[in-house]
Amino acid sequence: MTQLLKMTLPALGVGVLAVLPPSVPSGQAIAQRNVPVTVTNTPLPTTVTNTPSVTISGTPTVSFSNTSSTPLFVRDVDSPSLQPFARDCGIDTFDTAGRGSCSLEAVPAGKRWVVETVSGQLSTSTGTKPISIHLALCSAGFSTDNFLPAVFQGDSAFFTGDFFTLTERVRLYADNTGGCHGAPFFSVVISNTTVASAYFAVSGYLVDTP
Repeated sequence: MTQLLKMTLPALGVGVLAVLPPSVPSGQAIAQRNVPVTVTNTPLPTTVTNTPSVTISGTPTVSFSNTSSTPLFVRDVDSPSLQPFARDCGIDTFDTAGRGSCSLEAVPAGKRWVVETVSGQLSTSTGTKPISIHLALCSAGFSTDNFLPAVFQGDSAFFTGDFFTLTERVRLYADNTGGCHGAPFFSVVISNTTVASAYFAVSGYLVDTP
């Protein structure tokens, strides 16, 4: 009996160990899923130095900020200061009907005058008044007469005569498009045929015609 028990007990011990689950955890780990992840994309300032050209392909959205601390520098390609002009002409003789005229320089091909200021002076015999003063020009295929007022300034004993001046801020256009051609000109009508003279000037800027 003693030997039988000695042989049976070890066998029972081995069987019990085989039935019991292992108490030592395995080395494998189970990863958790569906964990939210937040990515913050903070744009950093970019400085481009000495880059002659930049090409952007596709249809990205581009925005610019213009503040006092980081101003956006721009250039006005149509600025009037880029193509200024000034022209003048004078009238020394009048016909028997009291009419006189003088022509300005023709508008260059492919350009349009934008007239902003018209000024002039008339000197007439004492008592002679300007009846009509107008600037004729072509604009977009049409010829127009633009009438201007003259203001009496006084008479001069030294120069012997009456003096009138005009200065007007205007917005007139002159070109050679649409079949209307010719240099702009001033035309004056005075009240009689006595000696008189006139001087006129226009100024503004040029723009390119389509």
